[in-house]
Amino acid sequence: MKKNLLNNVRKRVMVWMALASMATFLSAQTYRLSGCVQDENRQPVEVANVLLKQAKDSTYITGMLTDTQGCFSFDRPQGEYLLHITLIGSEDLYLPVVLRGNKNVGELTLKSSSASLDEVTVTAARPVIKRLVDRVVFDAHNTIASAGGSALDLLREVPGLQVGQNSIGIIGKGGIRVYINDRETKLSGDELIDYLRSYDASQILKVEVITTPPSKYDAAGNAGIVNIRLKSRPKDYLGGTASASYSA
Repeated sequence: MKKNLLNNVRKRVMVWMALASMATFLSAQTYRLSGCVQDENRQPVEVANVLLKQAKDSTYITGMLTDTQGCFSFDRPQGEYLLHITLIGSEDLYLPVVLRGNKNVGELTLKSSSASLDEVTVTAARPVIKRLVDRVVFDAHNTIASAGGSALDLLREVPGLQVGQNSIGIIGKGGIRVYINDRETKLSGDELIDYLRSYDASQILKVEVITTPPSKYDAAGNAGIVNIRLKSRPKDYLGGTASASYSA
């Protein structure tokens, strides 16, 4: 009797262990979430920001830029997510996604947006954006933010950047270093944000988002570089080190 009872207990324990192992395996398994982004003319949209967020509270998880074919992909555990796609001159696109297996959301179309400037509605012109091996170069002179906006306003339009009220970060990177004309600033946190708010965007020639910094920048860890190139040398040189990160 006791022997049969002991055998039954052992069988139940083995079943529970098997179920627990299966649950752990399923929770650790990842699936491919992919898709492509196009414009209203059905042309691929390169360097659009694709942000992956939690569906329940829109908490930022990770993100990337679309490739030369306008496509993106994430490997994530099963769950409910929210795709948030942005591009200067286009309306933001939101798409809820339930991931239970590999899923391709197909071609997602961005619609052109309009912006108000001095009480005149104009269509936002897309600036020249160039993708190089280690960076994305954003030509700032053709943006609405450069007319009357601050440097922080302009950075909100730059592909690959996440800019909040009190933070700035590079999508998919663990940290950020900010340079002015190839010289690292010594400001950080609120001081850096205040400086960018006070600086006139019209003085910015272009912005380089460097995801794989070359050796001359001596970047540490998973940090990326934002290099702001000015039309003329700034009056207040800021040397030293700056570090800030994005928090959703």
